[in-house]
Amino acid sequence: MSAFVPCPYGSVGRWTPQEVRLKPPVKVIWSAPKADDHVVPPILGYDLAFCVSRRRGLIALRAATGEEVWRLETERAWGSCQLYDDRLLTTPRPGVLAVLDPTTGAQKDTFSVADLSLYNGVAIKERIVSPLAMGTLAAWDMASRDFAWRVPSGWRTHVLAAGNDTVCVAEEGAYVALDLGTGAERWRCDVTEIGRHSTILSGERAGTTTGRPVVSGDTVYGGVSGGWLVAFDLASGALRWRVQVGGLAPRLYTLAPNGDLVYLSDDELTAIEAATGAVRSRNPLVYRQGAAGGGPFGPIAVSEESVWTVDKRGQLVAISRADAHVTVCFNLGGRLADPPVIGDGRLFVVTMDGQLRVFAEAK
Repeated sequence: MSAFVPCPYGSVGRWTPQEVRLKPPVKVIWSAPKADDHVVPPILGYDLAFCVSRRRGLIALRAATGEEVWRLETERAWGSCQLYDDRLLTTPRPGVLAVLDPTTGAQKDTFSVADLSLYNGVAIKERIVSPLAMGTLAAWDMASRDFAWRVPSGWRTHVLAAGNDTVCVAEEGAYVALDLGTGAERWRCDVTEIGRHSTILSGERAGTTTGRPVVSGDTVYGGVSGGWLVAFDLASGALRWRVQVGGLAPRLYTLAPNGDLVYLSDDELTAIEAATGAVRSRNPLVYRQGAAGGGPFGPIAVSEESVWTVDKRGQLVAISRADAHVTVCFNLGGRLADPPVIGDGRLFVVTMDGQLRVFAEAK
């Protein structure tokens, strides 16, 4: 992305994090009809929310009101999209990649290409890098209208990340960097020893990757079993730092615009200086007296003041980044598969039952 567009995984490697202000209390300003059954949280841009609905296909809604601006018919549950420069890329049905005008929905171009995943893939420098069939990654070149390369990969089902001319992949036992131009492996950081740990039930286990790779500038961040967060040099793969944050499988981490790597466990909020690995703060979560909740939490998103997530009771909560005090904001009645989306003072949440709700600060 060349623009600051908040959207799913906006601060963990596919898009540049945007500094946004949003603090509790919040209220619902609009919600989509239950029958829409949304597949994933929206992509935000041009004052629109681009949503995939099982009932209406790919729809562009006014972010402020939920009013429909345009729609594209898609195969049921298809239509995953990404904003790329002044284009909206979407896969409306198997074997088709369409390029749309984001503001009108008019089709600019179409490609016949099988198996691309815009949900897991990454668009960079006119290429879409995506998993294809199990065990294969590929780069579709929009300029030549053909695959630039295909390579075997032990890719896990995580969102890919990219920076400069490098694509980063999480495999079972390693973080791997591929050359964007050729698909050749640049480096492989094995985590089997870093993350080696023991459990009561299984005994000693080799280390594994535990989350999506995060790319920012010249650094790759990731989670490793045994409770580690790690940072690698993007060019060489050299280990820059590792920090023990506890737990068996740290997954809920994200990069904030102020340079903090924010990590949420079941009972603690940790902020790490991303450049050095120095722990800035580590605070136990504090619920208000009488409030119930706690982890395990759903995927997280960050604003300037808060970490936003859903707790084990299906409650939307805001956790203060300053002191880890928890504010219960709304009972969603469901869990999250993807992080909330924050943009222009609004918070977009899609629960696992497909319900989309949009929140803003309660003045």
